Amino acid sequence: MNSWRQQALAHWEMINRMAGRRFGQAELAEEAALYVMDGLAQDDWSRLRSFTGRSTLATYIGALTLRLLEDFARARFGRVKPPLWIRRLGGLWMTLFRLLCLERYSPAEAVAIVGNCQPGQGRAAEEAAYHIL
Repeated sequence: MNSWRQQALAHWEMINRMAGRRFGQAELAEEAALYVMDGLAQDDWSRLRSFTGRSTLATYIGALTLRLLEDFARARFGRVKPPLWIRRLGGLWMTLFRLLCLERYSPAEAVAIVGNCQPGQGRAAEEAAYHIL
């Protein structure tokens, strides 16, 4: 067994946990985790061989896992676009949609981020966040 395969398998639990967090259903999460392992193994583990040591290997594999999970979601479900009514409202609504639906922040976190960027929008942002959800 080669070294990079051993390293990937040593981080299987982390990959599986991240997939479980991203996809709630156990079967889908398992399929996504296997997709990540297949993605890491492509081209004789080229993604892992690109590791330069500027971070820990666990952090590097975590970043690769997030990207591969997103690739899996896009391949399986397509790219998420905001509904027309949100695009028409624009501004604050588009920002909240991105934070809530694409970056998966909680409503409180999304409202806090918007509040930092656009002071005075707290109450409106909170109402909009719950309306979007």
